[in-house]
Amino acid sequence: MAIVKVKSIEDLGLPDKELMIWSRSKIYYKNGKYLKILNICDRLLSDGTNYNRLQVLEKLSELKGIKYLELPQNLYITDKEFLGYSMPICLGKPLDYLTEDISINKVIKMVMGLLEDIQKISAIGILNPDIWGGNVLFDKNNLYLIDFDNCIYFDDIDLAYKIMGMSLFNLIIDRMLDSYDLNWLNDIDINYIKERIDNLESTDYIAFINLLRLKIARKSQEKIETVGDMRRCLRNEKLWQ
Repeated sequence: MAIVKVKSIEDLGLPDKELMIWSRSKIYYKNGKYLKILNICDRLLSDGTNYNRLQVLEKLSELKGIKYLELPQNLYITDKEFLGYSMPICLGKPLDYLTEDISINKVIKMVMGLLEDIQKISAIGILNPDIWGGNVLFDKNNLYLIDFDNCIYFDDIDLAYKIMGMSLFNLIIDRMLDSYDLNWLNDIDINYIKERIDNLESTDYIAFINLLRLKIARKSQEKIETVGDMRRCLRNEKLWQ
């Protein structure tokens, strides 16, 4: 959106009580948006790390055509400090709450949507190394990525996409399988593709999910249409002995 210069943090008119306290920031609710206020140690623009953070977040805030990234909006600064920024409210839940009634096809669609936006980040030379369960939300229709404070400039566009894609992929697989180990399958095709993805040699994320569903369906002789179907088959230890 824009950099907004103010005289001091008092000009932001923050509510008396914060909504959330994180390790390096506080979140406030104001006028239908969140305000993320950085800790004092992360504000001084004379510090190169803080200045670079402002530059990266400004670049992200200017991205167009984004659907699934809850990017910073107005960035608030003084002459010497980067105070924080406003951001839209995302009503999704953490992926830990991924329910068993969600179809595999819906998961694939959600992943593809978020990957498209992640590719737009890498295309402008930025890497988000902070893709984990607390920063990826879902609302049964879409996945959303939040919290971009740790984003950095990254010259290798292809590698940046693979790093972020691999992080999202492993998170999704872990939540779909509900902590069941892929080694249970003992399948050479599954292991080969997974290894290539983890080694940043492949972006076959969707192909892997489809192959995983196919392998489990063949082994169980059942239709695998939902996350619950997949987990139920994995719970049947007799299939994997």
